[in-house]
Amino acid sequence: MKPIAKLKNARNYALLFGLIVSYLSWTMAENQGLCIIVSGIAILFACLDELLLLMAENREPEKASPVVGLQTLCLVILMLAVPFVTATQAVRYFKAQDNVAYMEKKEYSVVKQVYRGDTFVELKDSYKDKPVTVIADSAFWGRDKLEKVVFPSSLKKIKQYAFRGCSSLTDVTLNDGLETIGNMAFRKCKSLSRVTIPASVTKISNTAFSGCAKELTVVGVPGSEAEAFAARVHLNFEAMEP
Repeated sequence: MKPIAKLKNARNYALLFGLIVSYLSWTMAENQGLCIIVSGIAILFACLDELLLLMAENREPEKASPVVGLQTLCLVILMLAVPFVTATQAVRYFKAQDNVAYMEKKEYSVVKQVYRGDTFVELKDSYKDKPVTVIADSAFWGRDKLEKVVFPSSLKKIKQYAFRGCSSLTDVTLNDGLETIGNMAFRKCKSLSRVTIPASVTKISNTAFSGCAKELTVVGVPGSEAEAFAARVHLNFEAMEP
């Protein structure tokens, strides 16, 4: 087999491996962080393989092509970017406190990502002396073994897709002080049958609990946003004392 043919063959296998691991990084909820790290390494090797192939095919000056030059530049940029992103992910993954990665902002902290498949997660009230007020987009996405979450009293906002696909959640009690529940925040939590929403919540997206069980009951204070939301999306409502 010719050297260039060998390079092409190796490149194809490397790219295939990278694609498979990239896919697994989104589907294997328990090891998502680790899969992203391995995926980054696979993509790096695939880029290196492609770069070597381009160099081998472009050795003769008379055959030089601007397209090949642009491809080479893009590959070099990608090869510099991937290790940085992968290293950042690795630091978050291995330094996560109780499997939860927090991110410090100027005046508050954010629940950024939950890495492994615990059945119980208790979120912290503060991180680096700043209150944890936000659960980020997709932070718990696909954690299908998660059965219970304890929310901090400091929490103000649950962003979109935050708990999407947490199919083992059955009963959720949101903290007093919460204000906003974003788009599809609890989408496809198929076992969720009861959610308690405090009177402090003033904004609930109509899609916040889409794809959940039809028997889902919203528990809240009469006259609150919780009751109005239940009426808007035709869910059962159960009154609780203010």
